[in-house]
Amino acid sequence: MLISYKHNFIFIHNYKVAGTSITTALKPFGLKNPPLNYALASKIELIPQSYYINEAIRRIVPSFKSHTKSSEAKKQLPTDFWNEAFKFGFVRNPWSWQVSLYHYMCQNKKHFQYELANNFKNFNEYIHWRVEKEVRLQKSFFIDSDGKVIVDYIGKIENIKDEFFKICGKIGINGKLPHKNKSKHKSYRDYYSDKTSKMVADAFKDDIKMFDYEF
Repeated sequence: MLISYKHNFIFIHNYKVAGTSITTALKPFGLKNPPLNYALASKIELIPQSYYINEAIRRIVPSFKSHTKSSEAKKQLPTDFWNEAFKFGFVRNPWSWQVSLYHYMCQNKKHFQYELANNFKNFNEYIHWRVEKEVRLQKSFFIDSDGKVIVDYIGKIENIKDEFFKICGKIGINGKLPHKNKSKHKSYRDYYSDKTSKMVADAFKDDIKMFDYEF
């Protein structure tokens, strides 16, 4: 997640949806871990970097992980900032998303499920595990406990250049989008059988319906 008090935005980082590229583009305009009040936000970069100062700051800075969900961020951030900020994130075709996740898990030795992914015989076995053991929906990044969308804009990675251009205009910056953290693989359609395609359709039906996707 990335936040800017100056440009008044909150970027919700859904994983494997160009989030690293977007964060890289927006990082010069924001603070990853903003303090809880506006006054300190404008001064934090001027404070000398020392252990004692950093420890003091840490006590008043909410701790956000890269993939913090909007519902969690809303609880920790000042209400006035949350209400006024432009809150956005991106989603991806669920079938494509699973292919990208699988290859990222297999290729990135630092991923906490690297060994698990490399123990699967193939992508089909991974899909069986995913839908049976660990279904995670993209919509969970953007809704509250009642299922209500609490962000202002949800873009699609399939139109990322146009979507990112619109977002930059909305928050008043001139950002350039690099291509970072890309997993190497073929077209996602090549990985599916009729059976595994149907399994994803059933397991991720909420995302498919909410974000209007099809295989």
